[in-house]
Amino acid sequence: MLAAFLCGCESGQDSTASTNRAAAAYHKKGLDCEPAGRWRDAVVAYKKAVALKPDYAEAYSNLGWAYVVLEQYPQAIAAYEKCLAIDPDYPDARCWMSRARRDIARASRRREQRRQQRPETIAGLKEFIALKPNDIPAHYSLGEAYERLERYDLAVIAYEKIVTLNPYDARAHQRLAGAYGACGQKQEAVAAYGKVIALEPDNARAYNGLGWAYICLSQYPKAVGAFKRIITLNPENAEAYNRLGYAYMRLKQYDLAVAASEKTIALDPDHVWAYSRLAEAYDKLGRRAEAVATREKTIVICKKAISLNPKNAWAYS
Repeated sequence: MLAAFLCGCESGQDSTASTNRAAAAYHKKGLDCEPAGRWRDAVVAYKKAVALKPDYAEAYSNLGWAYVVLEQYPQAIAAYEKCLAIDPDYPDARCWMSRARRDIARASRRREQRRQQRPETIAGLKEFIALKPNDIPAHYSLGEAYERLERYDLAVIAYEKIVTLNPYDARAHQRLAGAYGACGQKQEAVAAYGKVIALEPDNARAYNGLGWAYICLSQYPKAVGAFKRIITLNPENAEAYNRLGYAYMRLKQYDLAVAASEKTIALDPDHVWAYSRLAEAYDKLGRRAEAVATREKTIVICKKAISLNPKNAWAYS
């Protein structure tokens, strides 16, 4: 009887190990989808991973990130909440969940703007353009109107017309890049930002957009190059250091992530995301005491933010 019991235990352990291996395989499949920008496929793979292993915090975190890139914010929040229920200290999960909540609020405001948008404005612009198809200011106005309606696909068409009429219009290339990014066309955004930079080599905003597009494509070494260029242009740019730190974390270059996060904090002592990332990097390096101390500072900053603005959603998260 004892032998049968032990055999049953071993069989159960083998089954669990097999399930965990299958979950890890789906998780890896999701990670492999990211560099190619196949975020929907990544979502499918991560969901299969957590279905097999419900306590898979890392898979829930990466599922949340995939939803953020796809701008499916309610689903992202749900994934991050699952991750934090499993591991309340999981790195960056609270920060990304906060961003998703802010973006939901922003989308609500945009819906209100859309409700107030007069349809005749666009109709009038289209009639004008039909009479004067090469009028660049009219195409700008049409593109901006479509952006206010969150019809980025139509904004793309308007801005593409402008750069066809004037290939040297850096502003139009930049608006086009932003519209591509909002449509999830990250590769096209990279190309458009490249044209901006070719025309204006010191355009820090273009490098910032380029770096973020590379982040979304999981091309982290290229993102590092873009953020470093911003820092060369403006060594006091705290957000460039912050995003550089994020790229280093994704590359698992934790020492460099520490340096970038520390620089962010030196420039912006209340930058909560930098503290969160610094704590994560310390954890990865085995510097537990420093990680704990950094998280304590993060709590102090969040409490300060709440005292200044009780409606500050990211501070509560």
